[in-house]
Amino acid sequence: MKTFETAQDVLNNARELHHRAGELYRQMRDDSKDDRARMLLNFMSEHEQRMETSLARYEQHAPQSVLQTWMQYTLEEPPELFIQRLGITAEMTIDDITALGQKVDNYLVDLFEEVTETAATNELKEVFQNLVAMEEEEKHSLTRAANSLWEL
Repeated sequence: MKTFETAQDVLNNARELHHRAGELYRQMRDDSKDDRARMLLNFMSEHEQRMETSLARYEQHAPQSVLQTWMQYTLEEPPELFIQRLGITAEMTIDDITALGQKVDNYLVDLFEEVTETAATNELKEVFQNLVAMEEEEKHSLTRAANSLWEL
């Protein structure tokens, strides 16, 4: 947990988390022997890549005054540490993999909600409310994708 950081720092860490999660899912996909698990992990790695790209685009269009806004007491941890703590095992089921993806998505939703609640300006609050909505939609996409695998 950091005491102070800018909105830009939070977005950079969120992009890095999406990047590392995508790498993790690709590695898990390559190591998996289960066809359905590989399909889900492929979807999840693509999801993480989309989110990383979306955040980068979001940063390009956000006002610098918002990105440089200082915030106090964010709950985030370094992306590499968060990924290490996920508890990956070699024999994860579809449900385990889905839960893993939900942990990543929930972490970012919680982080962005915390920034929204403590935002010092309405502009900053609006940026992070939009990011919460984006992450929530992606979380629902993951659930739909995982559910569709049960129909195969």
